[in-house]
Amino acid sequence: MTYTISLVESGVIRLAISGALDARTAVDLRSTLHRLLSRRPPYVDVDLAGVHMIDTIGVGTLIGFYKRLTAKAGVVTFSNVRDQPLLIFKVLGLDRLFVAYGAAAH
Repeated sequence: MTYTISLVESGVIRLAISGALDARTAVDLRSTLHRLLSRRPPYVDVDLAGVHMIDTIGVGTLIGFYKRLTAKAGVVTFSNVRDQPLLIFKVLGLDRLFVAYGAAAH
């Protein structure tokens, strides 16, 4: 798994993740998300276009980030979710909660 963090526009941070988001790779991502939370960004778009596989640990990592940032009045969207990750999100009912299809919705 690889990821990049970039400032897209005023206050919007995009976290683009590629590869598999699973028990092995989520550990590294969690530390990055913790550092990102400490900056208290107002809006984070998590772009999952490059994620080809996600497991329950990966989903839990994303949900934990979502809960912690929204508790601090931040906004999180998960954009470009497709293939196996989208299927997992749909099975868990997460697609109705916080998935922005296609480009990030602001």
